[in-house]
Amino acid sequence: MMKKSYSLTVLCSRVLFAFLFVSLFWACSDQVSNNGEKTVADGGTNTEVKKQEIRGAGPDKEVDPGKTGPYTVGVTTWRLTDPSRKDPATGKDMPMVVEVWYPAVDSAKGSKTDGYDVKTDAPANVQAELKRLGGEIPVLNQDAHRDAEPLREEGPYPLILFSHGSGGIRYQSVFQTVHLASHGYVVVSLDHHGNTMYDLIMEREVSAGGIARFAASRPVDMKWLYDLVKERVNKSGDLLHNFVRVEDVGITGHSYGGLTSILSTKTVPEIKVSIPQAPYTFSGYGGVKSEFIANTPVMVLAAQQDNTLDYQEEQKGFYDNMIKGEFFGAERHLITLKRGGHFSFSNICDFDLASFADKIGMGSSVQNILSDGCSVTDNTPIKEAHKWINYYSTALFNVILRKSESSRKYLKAVESDEITYTSAKP
Repeated sequence: MMKKSYSLTVLCSRVLFAFLFVSLFWACSDQVSNNGEKTVADGGTNTEVKKQEIRGAGPDKEVDPGKTGPYTVGVTTWRLTDPSRKDPATGKDMPMVVEVWYPAVDSAKGSKTDGYDVKTDAPANVQAELKRLGGEIPVLNQDAHRDAEPLREEGPYPLILFSHGSGGIRYQSVFQTVHLASHGYVVVSLDHHGNTMYDLIMEREVSAGGIARFAASRPVDMKWLYDLVKERVNKSGDLLHNFVRVEDVGITGHSYGGLTSILSTKTVPEIKVSIPQAPYTFSGYGGVKSEFIANTPVMVLAAQQDNTLDYQEEQKGFYDNMIKGEFFGAERHLITLKRGGHFSFSNICDFDLASFADKIGMGSSVQNILSDGCSVTDNTPIKEAHKWINYYSTALFNVILRKSESSRKYLKAVESDEITYTSAKP
């Protein structure tokens, strides 16, 4: 009888201990509540927890998409290769230069902000050519901090892929990539090797044959980039380890990158929203298959005075086709900059590449393109253009990727002489 009583006492003690252990473990673990708050251990001697507010837009809140977001921004560069593909020029593994913008700790604000100097960022052969030519390209500054410590407490964060235009560069749109990171996104971009600003400097022109070739390779680049992020999310010690919600991914891009942001819905089927900017769309929608884009929300950012890609055929025409028949399976938005030009959607005007192109003897077609949208008298002021691009693109990304349904209130027409807005749902 005594033995039985002792065993019962031990059993009860063990059950109580197990209960207390599980309770303590649960209390000390990070948790995310339904209202978008994260609970974390207070770091003291007791098990009391405190709530970590998620400052970005979320299921229970919206954040003004037109203003700089609540997060400090970090930036880093990875110089990698893709061994599965070879560089046609050298036969070596394909070079892949990647830029990453991300939410960083607030203490990073005390460090110097970053900038891009083409003379030091470019490959050695391009640097030598620039030195020979004697041309000057201004440094492009950004409100981001090089290699800053990532802010992990409020992550993981949604992912946005960015694709630059033909003859562009991975950092050509820092006005937008930095802005998105400040709203709680990890933004990744790469140089589409062979189709960059550096290639343009070396070759002086963009050939039609090259354009056709990159229509096929660019979506493969974006697949490689997405897979890279997925790999690093699971790699202990990596910047992106447990830092990105790879299931919540969107894409945007400018010009040829706009087409890339559409075609990549095939190579990266995980994409939940696509925002092409002044897109090259094969005169409407040729080459774009309905089965890949029909059920993906799309926002077209367009320029009515685009002299490079016709507004009616390539931009509004694409939108019009996306709201018809088999293509119309998800929400569609069209934002038009009425005085916008082709490079209103980038920081290319800050480089003053048109003047540089003239100095080094680039073809007249290149010179004309590089000034498209940069006029201080005829085009939408560049800062205002960037404001509206950030406003609408961030709003839609917040709705879809940060699940902030209340952010839909920003997806509407506003009183402005510079823009028009229209939308449609199936």
